[in-house]
Parts: sequence; C-alpha cells; structure tokens
Amino acid sequence: MTCLLCLPLLAAWGQTREIRGTVTDAKSGVPIPDASVLIKGSSVGTMTGANGGFSLMAGSDAVLSVVFMGYQQRDIAVGDRSVVDVVLREDADLLDEVVVVAHGSQKKISITGAVTSVSNDELVSENCTKAITLQNISNFGELNRR
Repeated sequence: MTCLLCLPLLAAWGQTREIRGTVTDAKSGVPIPDASVLIKGSSVGTMTGANGGFSLMAGSDAVLSVVFMGYQQRDIAVGDRSVVDVVLREDADLLDEVVVVAHGSQKKISITGAVTSVSNDELVSENCTKAITLQNISNFGELNRR
C-alpha cells in the first residue's frame, strides 16, 4: 500500500517540462540573439533566437547557465517556473580579453587556428556581429563537449 502512494511522487520527480524565456541586456532592455542557454552539468542546451527567446526541456531541479560574449554568465535555478527571463550585464573585463589582429605575419606551420584575409571593402560592408555570432557558436560547441 505504501508503495502505491509513492508512485506519483516518483513519476513527478523525473519529469521534464518546457521552459521558455527571453535573454535581454541589463542597460537597454534589448533582446540578445544567439546567447547560449545550457542546463548546467549536462550537454542539453539551445541558443536564443533573433528576439532573444529560447525554449528547452528541463526538470525543476535544473540550473540554466546563460552565456554570451562580452556579458557576465548567469546561472538561474528553474524551480517550479515555466518562464525564466534572464537579464545579462556587460562584463568590461571580458571585453578587454578580446584581441583582434589586423596585420602581421606567421609561418603556416606555427598557426593552430583558422586564418582568413578580409579586404577593407568586406570589413566595411559586413555586419560585425557575424564574427561574434560565430564565436558564440564555437563556444557553445565547446560547452557541449565537456
């Protein structure tokens, strides 16, 4: 009899549900697209859309870790909420760590990453956020491999 009373509790304990939310900038309130939203300690995650919105499946014991280049990481417990809105604050220290090399020379054998040449016309015509987006996608992949 006692075992039958415990079954609903055990079933509810392991359940996941859809968690939705929006990631915005603390100063401007503008949505942040392409931010990584991960369930801490797992490989489950997603990225925010153009409107800063996200959706993923998580349990009530999950902790969401939200990351975007140039902003402080936020870890937020889901609890019993189905909507988790996240406000990120800029991290000036992280921005100081970003280095862009505009010119120089190295032998191909000593380079460990990808290299490309960009003309001035391409640089002026392209949106700089594309480079940041590519970096975030790369970081998201690294977080998923841990």
